[in-house]
Formats: sequence, structure tokens, C-alpha cells
Amino acid sequence: MGKCSWQLCWVIVAALLAAGYNTVEMKKEIVDELDCDNFKETSLLDRFPMVGPMASLIFEKGIYKGKFCENWMRELPQRKNVETFSDLVIVVNDLSDNGK
Repeated sequence: MGKCSWQLCWVIVAALLAAGYNTVEMKKEIVDELDCDNFKETSLLDRFPMVGPMASLIFEKGIYKGKFCENWMRELPQRKNVETFSDLVIVVNDLSDNGK
């Protein structure tokens, strides 16, 4: 997994924490129940070996459509009644010396 992929993973974890998920719930939603093959949404172009994925990159702006990911990332916060960024719980700690 590349550096960008790991950064995306941490963004998802941070978003779910802010939405109110705990680690047990995240393990259930992401590790236990998520079928990662669902992210591989292909189009008609992708059925042509070698040429299809390249054509998808050029004409469709990516090999996979991304609708599953978009819907999944919208659905998870909604389960915790989070619809907008203003619904997120943000915890800020003062780590400076002035916070003593």
C-alpha cells in the first residue's frame, strides 16, 4: 500500500472518530463487514484487457467509478446522525506550557 493510500486510511479513521465511532465499531464496519472488492466498480471499457483500463483513465478520469466509496463514506457518518462537518465532534487539547 502506497503512502497516499495510508494517508487516506488515516483520514477515514479520523472522520469516523469525529463522527462518534469507537474502535470496536470501526473494526466491525471496516475490517469485519467491508468487502473491498465493492470498490472495484468497472465500466464497459474496463472489460477490454489492457486497452480498457487505459481508456478509462483517459475518458472516465479513473479506472474505478468511485460511487461505492462515495456512498459508503456518506452512509457511515449518517448512521451516527452526522450530516455535515458542523455535526462532527472535534476534541482539542492544549498541549502548550500555558495549559498547565
